[in-house]
Order: sequence, then structure tokens, then C-alpha cells
Amino acid sequence: MAVADEGDAITRAIRRHRARLNKSGRRTTSDLLAAYGDAYRSLLADATALGSKIDAARTAGVVVDAVWLQKERRYISLLADIETEVGRFAGDAYKTTLRTVADAVTAAGDDTAHVIARLRRLGSTPAAANVVSAILPTDTIETLAATTTRQAPVGKLFRTIAKDAAEEARTMLLAETAKGTSGKTIARKLASTLQIPLTRATTIVRTEQMRAYRLTAHARYESAGVTEWVWLAGTSGRTCPACWGKHGKRFPIRIPMGSHPNCRCTSVPFVDGVTDITDGETLFGALPAAEKLAVLGPAKMRAYNAGTISLADLAVDHVHAEWGQSVRQASLRELLGTAAEQFYRP
Repeated sequence: MAVADEGDAITRAIRRHRARLNKSGRRTTSDLLAAYGDAYRSLLADATALGSKIDAARTAGVVVDAVWLQKERRYISLLADIETEVGRFAGDAYKTTLRTVADAVTAAGDDTAHVIARLRRLGSTPAAANVVSAILPTDTIETLAATTTRQAPVGKLFRTIAKDAAEEARTMLLAETAKGTSGKTIARKLASTLQIPLTRATTIVRTEQMRAYRLTAHARYESAGVTEWVWLAGTSGRTCPACWGKHGKRFPIRIPMGSHPNCRCTSVPFVDGVTDITDGETLFGALPAAEKLAVLGPAKMRAYNAGTISLADLAVDHVHAEWGQSVRQASLRELLGTAAEQFYRP
């Protein structure tokens, strides 16, 4: 399997970013504070609107929707997490931190003090203790921040699409991820910001968020002493042949997980005697013929049924100079040469 090293742009960007974070680099710290500040402002605005909605319902004698109350308590957790996270940056970043939070409070409007007091009261009630807290995905945000800098591939892509809106797009992606906004909503916002089709925006958001989640998980496995990880695919009719071929396979921790755009695959740590995942070849073999055909297509289905190719054959590893580790689906002609022609004919 091809292995990405520090030569690809994605890996270099992440290593540079983490090194600057470890040294409390001013520029990197400022980037993260800007993202957290935007998330904080947005959360306060959402909390203000929701608080008004709840108050209006109570004034009207209407039973308040439990979902509203749970969402309100979710804001408590996220706002507190953001305050804690920006508090990690000391020294030179301290004044910037204070300005970021102060600007967030001011931008939220006159009702902010009331909302904050309300949220803090709720946070100290017994009922709040029974609500599962939202978790600020700090590691994922830091990874996204690294892969979307001006020098990194995603940042370059944004500037190529819309130079004047690139920084706005980056800040929005980071802030909305911090808030836990759904991928579909972020994609709509990205499409609007960069003035691109929704399908393209969806591909960018899904691919880059999944890349950040995978890289974050990989770093956690490594720090926990995990030596191997296992590829976990969706194993459905929507899963591509390459990912079917990867499903259930074990890889050493030195090899990062990298896949194709829009890929939904994830990884799990391998623990001897605990991790038991049936391989993709076995699971695929048990699928109905119609589902196999939907995955492979007619020509590859014929080659597969003839025993000429396997799913593993269709998974080709690749390391791109900019985008790093990836996997793609091989063509029949690539695998079989002129012998592939017989499978294209019914």
C-alpha cells in the first residue's frame, strides 16, 4: 500500500499547524480564536432567538416543546466549551481572547446579558445534569483549520473558486463545525458564499469534514498506543467497489486512512480478541445479485462472477502530491488489459 509522507501538502499543512499550536504561534492561535469567536457569536444569536421563543410560549400559556429546552441546554455546553478552549491560549493571545469574547457579546445585541444569565441559571439546575452535553470537537476544528489555510489544498481550492470569498468560506466552515451544524446546512452556506452549485459544495464539505474526523481519530489512536486500525465501510449498495475491497482490512498505525471524495468510510482501532469485523469480500458475496450489480456494474460483475477479479483488485491506493493518501476504483482495462474486452460484451 502506498503511504503518504511529509511530501504531500495535506500532511505538511497539518504538521506545520500543530507545531505552531504547540509553540502558541500568534497567527495559528488567531485563526482558531476567529473561528471560535464566530461560533460563539452565532450561538449567542441562536440562544437569544430561542430564549425569546420559549419566553413567548410561556407567556401565552403554551407548553414549551421539550426539544427547545434540550437545545437551549446544548447551547450551555457549547458556549462553556468555547470559553474553556479559548482560555487555553495564554500569553500573547490573552488580549485577543478577551476582545473576541467581548465582540461576540456586543454583536449579539441588548438581550445578550439576559440570555447569558438565563443559560447559566439553567446550567446550574438539576435538570441540566440529566442532559447529555454537546461536545466541542476541538481536535477536528484544529485539523480543519490546518487543511484550509492559504497554503493548504482546501484553502487554495477556495481561492481558486472565489478569491474574495475564500476567507469567509473558511471561517464559516470552522465556525459551523464548532457549532455542530449539519453537513447539509454547511454545504448550503458554502454554496452561497462561494457561488458554486450545491452538489459541489456538498462534496467539499462532506469530504473535508470526513478527512478531519479520520485524521483526528487516527491521531487519538496513535496517542493511545494503538498499533493497528481497521477499515470500516458502509457495506451497502451505495458503497463503491474500492471501499468494499477495503472493508475489514487491518493497517499499521503508520499508514493514515485516506479515501476518495464523498467517501463515508471510517476507521476503528484494532484490539486483539475484541475487534471482529467480517471482511468485505465475504459480506459482498452474501448480497443479492441485484445489489452486487448496482455496485459493480455489468462488465465488472461478469469478471467478478468469472473469478477473474476480486474486490481487493479494484481498490487502488494512491498518494497525491497535494491531497495525500487516497484510494480509487480500478478500471477493468487497467486490471486486465485487452482481456477486459470479453466482459464488456453480454
